[in-house]
Amino acid sequence: TCALPILMAAEINRGRLDLAGYHDLLAVHDGEQRDPKSAILAYNALAARFPQSAPILLGESQLHLRLGDRAAAGADLERALAAEPDMMDVQQAYGLYQLAGGRPDVARSWLERAYAARPWDAALALAMGQVYRQLGEKFRPDLKGIARAAP
Repeated sequence: TCALPILMAAEINRGRLDLAGYHDLLAVHDGEQRDPKSAILAYNALAARFPQSAPILLGESQLHLRLGDRAAAGADLERALAAEPDMMDVQQAYGLYQLAGGRPDVARSWLERAYAARPWDAALALAMGQVYRQLGEKFRPDLKGIARAAP
């Protein structure tokens, strides 16, 4: 998406990533489908070089989840939260992780934070609906905001 270069520029500007690391991250991301086990090793190396870069930790967590290693994914997300507790993408990923793990009470607080930042995000609205349903409550999404954001 077009937001990725902006996110990476912010990471570089804050000193959490450098240009070489950004290029390495893109290469790892491109190679995930071909060789996921090598990609995990590459993510590990990147996370060691840039331990405060939430996008690296998020990428690693998503690949761990795809490979079925939920514990490693959770550890990656915990590190991402420690590095960037206010980053909406981290909040969303952690909330979805908790929801998938059967913890809607924990998921709710993280997804509510993310949804407050992007009330027009239909995917977040759906996740919030799942959380509220599991908790036996009703969720009222911002349908007008979602409709405005839809092409």
